[in-house]
Amino acid sequence: MSDAQIQLKAKHALCELYRDASNVGWIHVFLEPFEFNDEVHDTCVRLYDVQGLDARLSGTAGKVLKFPCHPTGDDIDGSLYLCGRHHTVDVHELVFGLHGGHTVPLTVLGTLTLTGWPEVPPVALDLMTHVVLPLTQQGIEDSVDQAIRMTGATSLKQLGKVMAHIRPTLNYDSEPALVAAQAAKILSC
Repeated sequence: MSDAQIQLKAKHALCELYRDASNVGWIHVFLEPFEFNDEVHDTCVRLYDVQGLDARLSGTAGKVLKFPCHPTGDDIDGSLYLCGRHHTVDVHELVFGLHGGHTVPLTVLGTLTLTGWPEVPPVALDLMTHVVLPLTQQGIEDSVDQAIRMTGATSLKQLGKVMAHIRPTLNYDSEPALVAAQAAKILSC
């Protein structure tokens, strides 16, 4: 496969701070399915140890975070899982747009190097997407109220029905427990 190429396009991104850090976290950029090596792949670019973030991205919005070339110790640990292995993603810049409601625009600039395919040159990354923000307390309350109305739930016994309605809209691992607690509070009254 001497003329192998890879075309990446971002769908959306998630971003969260590490629990024990005030401005360091991770970003996952989910990609549109793409073809490579005669297969269609549905994967994401995972960036870890991203410094300069804040909890709701409000302090990060409008900023450009620059990083040295890999590896220096001050860089981002990035990878893309493809064809059974992790491949190095070297991020040079993260460009955050202005806060737009429930999302913040993000452009990831860097290079993807595929291990095991010497015929594939490093791929320049210019991924434009948006970071979906975690739900606020008001967002949780609104989602629960809407799900209770849509499902007709009237008691705690119907909590599963409410959660089944809401779960597809949740993006972060912490959100189901918060939503369930809010729904249980309302349905137990």
